[in-house]
Amino acid sequence: MVKIHNIARCSLTWFALILSLLFVCSPAFSEVPKNYWQPIGPWGGDRYEVFIDPVDHQKVYVVGGAIHVSPNGGEYWQPLMSPSVATRGIYAYSMGINRQNPSETYVGTSFEGVWKSSNGGALWTPVNDTLPDTDWAIRSVTLDNANQNILYIGIDNTTDNANAAAYRSVDGGATWTRFDNGLPMTEITAIFQNPLNNNIYAGTYGAGIYKYDSAGESWVESNLGLNPPHGLNIIDMTFDPLNEQVLYVCTKKDWVYKSTDGGMSWQHIAYPESLYTEYPPMAYYLRIDPNNSNRLWIGAMPGSNYANESPFYRSDPDQDIGGLFRSTDGGSSWQKVMPDYGGFRLTIDPTETIGSGANIRSKVMYLTSGGIHAVFKSVDGGETFQIKITGIGGIWMNALLQHPADSSKLFAAAETGLFFSFDGGAKWSHITPAPNSQPVYTWSMAVDPDDPSVFYYATGDPAWAWPENKGLFRINLNALDPAQEMNNVHGEQLVATRGIGIWKVYIPTSSAIYLATQDRGILRSNDGGQSWVELNNGLNELSVSCIAFDENGSPLYAGTRSRNGSPTWYPELNEAGSIYKWVAESGQWSRVGTTKITRAVFDITTPPEDSGTVYAGTLSGLFISKDSGITWTKQNVGIQSQFGVSDIEIHPDDPNILFLSSWDTGVYASADGGENWTAFSRGMTHLLVQDILVDWMQPDVLYAATLGGSVQKLTSGSAPVINSIMANGTALVAPFPVQVKEKELLSVTMNASDPDLEDVLTYTAYYNGIPIPQPGENPDFPLTFNPSARILEWTPDYGTARAEPYTVVFVITDGVFAIEASVEITVNAATPVYTPGITVTLNKSSFKKYEYLDVFAHVKNPGSPVPVDLYILVKNIATLQTITIPYVKGVTLPAGLDLNLRLIHYQFVNFTYGNYTLTGVFVPAGVSVTEKTQWLASSEATFTYSK
Repeated sequence: MVKIHNIARCSLTWFALILSLLFVCSPAFSEVPKNYWQPIGPWGGDRYEVFIDPVDHQKVYVVGGAIHVSPNGGEYWQPLMSPSVATRGIYAYSMGINRQNPSETYVGTSFEGVWKSSNGGALWTPVNDTLPDTDWAIRSVTLDNANQNILYIGIDNTTDNANAAAYRSVDGGATWTRFDNGLPMTEITAIFQNPLNNNIYAGTYGAGIYKYDSAGESWVESNLGLNPPHGLNIIDMTFDPLNEQVLYVCTKKDWVYKSTDGGMSWQHIAYPESLYTEYPPMAYYLRIDPNNSNRLWIGAMPGSNYANESPFYRSDPDQDIGGLFRSTDGGSSWQKVMPDYGGFRLTIDPTETIGSGANIRSKVMYLTSGGIHAVFKSVDGGETFQIKITGIGGIWMNALLQHPADSSKLFAAAETGLFFSFDGGAKWSHITPAPNSQPVYTWSMAVDPDDPSVFYYATGDPAWAWPENKGLFRINLNALDPAQEMNNVHGEQLVATRGIGIWKVYIPTSSAIYLATQDRGILRSNDGGQSWVELNNGLNELSVSCIAFDENGSPLYAGTRSRNGSPTWYPELNEAGSIYKWVAESGQWSRVGTTKITRAVFDITTPPEDSGTVYAGTLSGLFISKDSGITWTKQNVGIQSQFGVSDIEIHPDDPNILFLSSWDTGVYASADGGENWTAFSRGMTHLLVQDILVDWMQPDVLYAATLGGSVQKLTSGSAPVINSIMANGTALVAPFPVQVKEKELLSVTMNASDPDLEDVLTYTAYYNGIPIPQPGENPDFPLTFNPSARILEWTPDYGTARAEPYTVVFVITDGVFAIEASVEITVNAATPVYTPGITVTLNKSSFKKYEYLDVFAHVKNPGSPVPVDLYILVKNIATLQTITIPYVKGVTLPAGLDLNLRLIHYQFVNFTYGNYTLTGVFVPAGVSVTEKTQWLASSEATFTYSK
């Protein structure tokens, strides 16, 4: 196959771009960030629940790993997450919206606690300061009906039972306290609140239902009638919108219970005959139409001893007779509405109705599910449902492949099968992953080099309940129809591989197929997959994650990991692994890098025509060998990943340009053969990346397979360009330092332009990650930023001077691409302005013997803190004799002081009669009061003492 590239355009474009990122001399701004990642599908992925904006009912949110928002009732979606959230790879499970202020939103996450947005999702911050731990799965966030500043969270799937149960915040998440008095130490699936009477209930997994007794400030068990053990595994709870005493709970493997006395007792309700098996059925949820309480909806599946995922459950082998059921008579009878896709949750919009009389019902409802059925919508009261997933990038992708003969054909191996696109990713179609539509993990793909219509895909653990579907499959690409959403084909399973879990399939030459298996080592076939031989001599581990080949198709290196995919495949921080080199003369493997490489290996690659250079992506990061694997050097400069390197790609036109992906921080790029790396993930909505791909026809295009963010594509574009940054009229140059004194106005002006001459630029300024308010918007915030005038203003107060600079980050975006500039502001101490003031007053103006003189003072200091001495001078006007009283010495008047106090309480006894002037004087500390020119402030009052 001959590859034709525009080397001058592609290679130099990448090289210049990466150099600009690598060698920016400060964290200011990268002058030409021309590339930006964006999700391109396939759309879908497990979505857990839909939330409807309480004010704008066309604005809906869907949660499941990431958060997506639709402004038009689900017609299209866009990711809703700030860079801080994306960088941390946060997995969202639950959501709560403030009904009085819908822009205030809370999200419960897995292992990252609770996050809050006060501006509709544009910026998220964690609110976990008083939670003892965030290493939990927070599957429910509930805002109190009566006070939306009160929140409840339920902790599920915790590894620390001492912290299981519930927490409450009464200040919008600022602080949290335990809310579990009376609750058992078990997983809390959710906190529920009845909207009619505000009663609060906790659903647990294994201990049933608990009701909160506000008088006793304790939870009380409410399980009378719930049959153990399965009746105590609570999945969901629903309240009748017209009768506060009627409640329903859904259970795992024991259907639905109903209470007519507010949860004091429960009765098992009948379920559809089609769901009768040897096990009680499961109900994912129950919903009551708020406009017709006789209309009930249940997502259900037949009972099974299959270990479903909790609390959002996947289908099992009997799911084809489960689905969405409806009752129009309050649960006495049921009708199946949708086959196969019972869904995770149903959300009903109560604002519009159709029908009349007993048939009146809510018009709009949303149903969440998994895969390409992520979100359904009905606009006819649930009679029909349509898939609404455009823009939801939420599928777990394991690998990418571009057809070696047709660059427009892309293939993606996913958690639940295969996706393909024949138009460069504009539209994707799904391939049924295995016989009878039974899902199984798809890990790798390859194309026959002799026949470009023959396509192979490899499956393996975790295989759920179908181990027989593990192995290697073969499909004729001519049988695929890209116009169909679902291609009901799975190809032919190569019988000799049935039941074998496979990480990677390789076809380096037309004469051999290699399999890197999960527990059988390396297998090779020379007869098109009919028979296989093991190449395991010298291998100490049989979970082989990757193989590297030379230009002739002979094996060079193999990487191993200790995990074999069962029951989970996720990398662990201590997972072991090795690198082996193939010794052709002896026909066996020899371990290399024994002192350096001891953690799981995920990828090995060598540059074309340079097999002496080897790159290895491991759990410990990147390792490079320049001498055919004899010695290894760790090269992680610039790589911030905790879980190391998942994949490595070499630019086809320049072997010095490299890309790698990480499990938790996205993509990195190097322009110097891997010596230095820079983050290359601008715009990525999901940073858990398992595989990357460089388009061989357009090498300035990259693709990334993400875990929960579908496929992302790096697209070229023209970002805004910063023309100048002015500080008080002076142009700044990189790295943009500014010096200012206390009490001196600083005015910074931004000037940017759009090279495309067609985009409207938006300006935002941040300090400590917080958007700087506009003038007059927040008087308590010391800085202001006017986005229309592009002016930042700040007058540092006394006391703000410090050695390290303050950093203000400006973000300029055209709606797609963004550029950042960091201005470092050093505040120097100003010469103090001593402006204390004193006003002296007396209790009266004339006194006689045995009367009391009270001297009062109003003291102010609007300037900087100043150390002073305070004197009281009393002068006899006739004799000019002065009595000096050093009232207090060495006191520092703080900035902003404004104080009234009594200085003297004196009784006249032995005192000379006459007229007097009393003066209160501030002088600098240690200065004599006789030096009148040094007085900082003074005030006089007169009085008479007579017989």
